[in-house]
Amino acid sequence: MLLAGLILLGLLLLLWRRYRRRRQVRRAAWRSLKEIERNFREQGDKQQLLANLSILLRRLALSHASRTESAAVVGDQWLSLLDKVHQEMPYSRGIGYLLAQGPYQRQCDYDARQLLNLVRKTVKRWPLPGQPL
Repeated sequence: MLLAGLILLGLLLLLWRRYRRRRQVRRAAWRSLKEIERNFREQGDKQQLLANLSILLRRLALSHASRTESAAVVGDQWLSLLDKVHQEMPYSRGIGYLLAQGPYQRQCDYDARQLLNLVRKTVKRWPLPGQPL
């Protein structure tokens, strides 16, 4: 009876640690997003905002797929990957398209609030590691 209890306790501990580790990715993304938003409010630099949001989403993708798979995806393929968590394709057909080209341009004018809202939705909907994309 004691042995069965210890095995059950060990199994529960293992499952709890796995659960926490998987959620850690999303918590880290939320912290990064809050920091990016704070920097944007202080500096107002839209180019830096684009670059930071692109980096955040790339890290989120790396946490889910293999490094070679998500790091090699660029342009329209990158936008299609981000669209997988949305039905309306806001990256390929909406403001999210800026993340493919905007960070590489000298200056880009866009609605920062709309892009931030899109990235918030993406972080919220992004599957946890181990879940299908």
